[in-house]
Amino acid sequence: MKDSCYLINMVVLHITTCCTHRCSFCYAIDDSVQKIHQSRTILGNVVDEIAKAEVKEILFVRGDPASHPDVVALATQA
Repeated sequence: MKDSCYLINMVVLHITTCCTHRCSFCYAIDDSVQKIHQSRTILGNVVDEIAKAEVKEILFVRGDPASHPDVVALATQA
């Protein structure tokens, strides 16, 4: 276990730019932003590295994270 003074407790991970909610305050309604789900392979590697760093929480954000086809697998991976 690392010294708790140097541990990161939470990481914010952007996993998608896709969203259908069209909230007026959100950047995701900008049609000039390419709508993509980040690759499962890339995200899986990032989640593995976050787990190795002993981070306690990962917050999936950007667009509508629940729309990512692999969100459940990513959430249960670490």
